[in-house]
Amino acid sequence: MSSSDIATPVLSRRRALAGAAGLLLGSAMRGALAQPVIPLTLAYPTRPLRLVVPCPPGSVADAIGRAIAPSLATELGYEVQVENRAGDGGNDGAGLVANGAADGHTLLLGALTTHSIRGALFVKTVPFDVDQSFAAVAVLGSVPSLLLAHRDVAVASLRELVDQAKLRPGAFSFASGGAGKIGHMAGELLQAVAGIRLRHEIRDGTQSALRAVVAGEAHLIVAAADDAMPHVEAGTLRALAVAGHSRISRLPDVPTAAKAGLEGFDAEALYGLVAPAGTPDAALAKLNGAARVAMDEPQVREALRAHGAIPVSTTLPEAQAALRIESAKWKKLVREARLQGR
Repeated sequence: MSSSDIATPVLSRRRALAGAAGLLLGSAMRGALAQPVIPLTLAYPTRPLRLVVPCPPGSVADAIGRAIAPSLATELGYEVQVENRAGDGGNDGAGLVANGAADGHTLLLGALTTHSIRGALFVKTVPFDVDQSFAAVAVLGSVPSLLLAHRDVAVASLRELVDQAKLRPGAFSFASGGAGKIGHMAGELLQAVAGIRLRHEIRDGTQSALRAVVAGEAHLIVAAADDAMPHVEAGTLRALAVAGHSRISRLPDVPTAAKAGLEGFDAEALYGLVAPAGTPDAALAKLNGAARVAMDEPQVREALRAHGAIPVSTTLPEAQAALRIESAKWKKLVREARLQGR
């Protein structure tokens, strides 16, 4: 896939991952003699593949999975069967793959950010560890997030919000769709990187949280851009910053948090393809190649955009680095903010 085919936010993420990927590759080369040798003649695949989506039909992950499955099947020579396993907030499907056979025939099309958060926050109950249970195959899409304020909140920028919040700790509140959801963790991340204290207003789901801010029951929210746009366009919510690497085309005047002076406030949701840990390198490489072909198809990219996701195409080392970086970010936040999971 040519660089012109990849959305601008992806270029920033790929540049950010390049250094990490280089370090990882250097380490891998130094330890190469200690690694098992994977035969180049590995026969793979040998039967239909099972693509587990740990989310319900109609979700972003489901849309991505069903969009890429036909192309993967063409490239790999076997049917790719999409299976929705949405129990326990996605833990059932992710756990099924984490504990599955590491032969490349059972894959997870998951929300990498959500799995990283849940693995960091709910250590005792989540049936997987992102770092130990999965082998990254490809990052396929990202969903940008916006930091939004109720229209009557007297701040015009992220910098003004941070300055006022420092003067009045606890004066501002943020709403989320539930403890451990990405909106909650994004609010915790904002507090950590800005050095401020906010009150947390919990609602039942993202749409309920958005309605709470629109109604003035909370001051702030971090939400997916696609979910927030109707409220921004109606003038009931004001976008202060993009919590990600690049501006979004529908709001060209809204800066990224970094451009607004707040480094480290990145709450993009990554979606990607992973296999059970221990899957042979040759199988991972073949899967990555098939995924990159899929992401080069216009109908696949359009399917992602229709669900508010930005298409992404990564090499295998970039995908591996992305998963490690995402997991490390949320584990660090949980540890340093002393967040409690069940």
